[in-house]
Amino acid sequence: EIYATDSKFLPSIVEKIKTMDEVDDVVYAGDLVKRLARVSKFLDNLSFSMIVMALVACSLILFNTIRLTAYSHTNEINMMVRVGATSGYAIAPFVISGAILGGVSATIASVALSLSYLNLINMLKSFVPFFAFIDSSQFVVELSWKLILGGTFVSFLASFIAVCDFVHRANKRQ
Repeated sequence: EIYATDSKFLPSIVEKIKTMDEVDDVVYAGDLVKRLARVSKFLDNLSFSMIVMALVACSLILFNTIRLTAYSHTNEINMMVRVGATSGYAIAPFVISGAILGGVSATIASVALSLSYLNLINMLKSFVPFFAFIDSSQFVVELSWKLILGGTFVSFLASFIAVCDFVHRANKRQ
């Protein structure tokens, strides 16, 4: 058996093997390989699109949640600015609250992902044995940390943007 590191090298490898005198027959399912490569590319694009949509949706939900919280505390923000609080001091409680909310949410999602990922991969291996799946627990741990840190950062950023408008309006009224 011969293995290739990339499917794009397969046609040239097959042609070289066919020209060898020692080889009687070459079994190569080129169409299947091309179709699987297209399916893989499609799934890569689909998963990237889904990640972007989920990121945007989560950001908008958190943005609106923090914005509603800031709106309900408009009087407190105005009072803090009137007594001399800096913009950063007025923004900080809302940004910290949003970052904690996003971090906790990302942690819950990471735990759920970690608990279900390896079981799902084992089940998929039995259904589709010719696909290679990543079944490393180290991969799951690294992905979980990236989710938690990314969720906290996106939440921090969305909270900051959501509350800045209220503080700037309070500064203008002063």
